[in-house]
Amino acid sequence: MEPSAIVRAQTYCVCHPKRFSMNYYPILILISIILVGAAGCTQSAAPAPMDNQTVKVTPGGNETATSPTAVETLNRALLPMIPYKDSRLRIAFYAPEDWVVTTRQLSKPEGTEGLAYRTDLLDNNRFYILTYTVSRNEDQDYRNEIRRTWIPTPTESTVVIHGITYDRFESSLAGTTNVSYVVRKSSANELGYASVLSFTTKGSRPDELSEFTRVVSSFRYFTGSEDGTIPGTEIE
Repeated sequence: MEPSAIVRAQTYCVCHPKRFSMNYYPILILISIILVGAAGCTQSAAPAPMDNQTVKVTPGGNETATSPTAVETLNRALLPMIPYKDSRLRIAFYAPEDWVVTTRQLSKPEGTEGLAYRTDLLDNNRFYILTYTVSRNEDQDYRNEIRRTWIPTPTESTVVIHGITYDRFESSLAGTTNVSYVVRKSSANELGYASVLSFTTKGSRPDELSEFTRVVSSFRYFTGSEDGTIPGTEIE
């Protein structure tokens, strides 16, 4: 072989690989760009922030989001008052519509004159009315009993409601307040009945005193001729 041929062969062997690599270099760059983009698409998205809700964990691992609910309170001052009356005793008053009003006759000690009745407006002695025929000084006996047994000693005042004169007694201890309105004998109705209105309030229910006072303020006596004009459900 001629020297010139040998030189041409060596030149071809050395230069051809370089020419091959330069031809495919743009393709390799393009493939690399595609692979990097695909890897970025497979990343998971960041979680969205939660709003201000309470998360409640239930048995079994399930979780439920609950929103706070408003607590409804009953405004007793807006509760409708309905009228009651007892035509036999000639008494009438208004009471909240969710109260249950009943009357029963009481047994009096042997030798005691007259009749006595108890009207319950609330259970557990929270509000009741004693109505009795005035004989001798029974109204004074009720006053003396209150003064002797209530602790601390009650404060006393005189009030007049619908023409009825009361001696009012009030005593508070440890969040409990006892109140009694004792009708004076001179204010008995035409049948000779007088009454004692008594109730107890708790410190946990500050609205009770005003609610019970509303009932007392509605209490009245009426005559037989007024019976047909006095509104109210007849107390059984």
